[in-house]
Amino acid sequence: MKSINDLGFLKSVVLLLCLLFFASCKTNKLDGQKKTEPIIDIDQIEAFSSSFHGLMIKDLANGQVIYAKNQDKYFTPASNTKILSLYTALNCFRDSIPGLKYSETDSTVTISGLGDPTLLHRLFSQDQYHAFFTSRKHKKFYHYYNFPQKRLGLGWMWDDSQYAYQAELSGMPIYDNLVEIKTGNGSVSVVPKFFIDKIRVKDTTLTEIYRMSNNEFIIPKSLATGYEITEELKPFAKDQYTIIQLLRDTFKIDIVPTQIAPSNPLILYSQPLDTVMRLMMQVSDNMIAEQTMIMAAGLLRDTLSTEVGINYMVNTYLSDMPQPFKWRDGSGLSRYNMFTPASLVTVLERMYRDYSKDRLFSLMAIGGGNGTLKNMFNGDKPYIFAKTGSLNGVYALSGYLITKSGKTFVFSFMNNNFAQPTSVIRREVQNVLKTVRDRY
Repeated sequence: MKSINDLGFLKSVVLLLCLLFFASCKTNKLDGQKKTEPIIDIDQIEAFSSSFHGLMIKDLANGQVIYAKNQDKYFTPASNTKILSLYTALNCFRDSIPGLKYSETDSTVTISGLGDPTLLHRLFSQDQYHAFFTSRKHKKFYHYYNFPQKRLGLGWMWDDSQYAYQAELSGMPIYDNLVEIKTGNGSVSVVPKFFIDKIRVKDTTLTEIYRMSNNEFIIPKSLATGYEITEELKPFAKDQYTIIQLLRDTFKIDIVPTQIAPSNPLILYSQPLDTVMRLMMQVSDNMIAEQTMIMAAGLLRDTLSTEVGINYMVNTYLSDMPQPFKWRDGSGLSRYNMFTPASLVTVLERMYRDYSKDRLFSLMAIGGGNGTLKNMFNGDKPYIFAKTGSLNGVYALSGYLITKSGKTFVFSFMNNNFAQPTSVIRREVQNVLKTVRDRY
């Protein structure tokens, strides 16, 4: 009987161990499902149901992909293109941006533009340029013929050329390639004053100022005579004679055109690099972004060209992207640009690796802090440092996210082909990224 009891006891022990084993397996399986289940699923968000969207989130500490959806598909990036322009500037320029090339003899100085967008720009100091032009008493010559490309970028909307966000490209931008026109109380004033003779106040059905191809500006009489003071920035068409006249009027110098380029030129540097890039990234300045690619080309060749700058970056720094960039301009105005979230994440990873975190984050728009993200991602402290991008039916946001536990993620969230107001998509993008911040 004792042996039989012992046998029963052993059977009970074995049965108990088996139950514990299978319970453990089930628990582990469930735990595994819990760990791998994504905390977000953008396919389940109603606002994204009729549009095309892609998102990639990656932990910068260990390279783990936190979330990926359509990360290898191409999207129109809009102003997320400026991330590549920033990457260009960080790789091609030192601590300041190039202003112009010049050569001197005992009696002459010859200058040629390098694409600097800050010459006589209303937001930048002009100390370097004033000192350069006023301290040299030589006869001055301006070489114009190093900018062969068209004034508007590939894939730009022709009817946007009336607006400040699509100012013309130039080998030597001046006054941001914009005219500031103030109207009201029966008067009109302009900066630069050179254009005052181009102002035409007319009875017209127009409701806003319109620029003609000859740089005449048609101002509706109702704007000029109304009590309300209005200010508008309007692009002007560039040619060498307009540039020369603006240089003469502003710096009180005698300067004439020449077809002879500066010989063995020196470079005059103008503004601190980070100051210029910060304006480009935070308020999404299109002119600065476009001219950044032109400036990069100017340091590589004698010809100023967006295409030269882009090709150099693609072949030198971006040849091993997960998906090749289809990159056509510096600002993102072009509908020909096509990027994938995965490739943008790769560029952002490299910038984080190659440059200090404090410097890099200070260049970005900051959630709840400044620029295009000033009214988004509010919190006790900033946790989104990124670049926005928007066109009709396009909203993109790519950059860096700090989680509640202190982890640093890199992300690219791209949305195309939606019919809702952009504000609806923007709100859902914010909700998704806030969820990621809170859960990690």
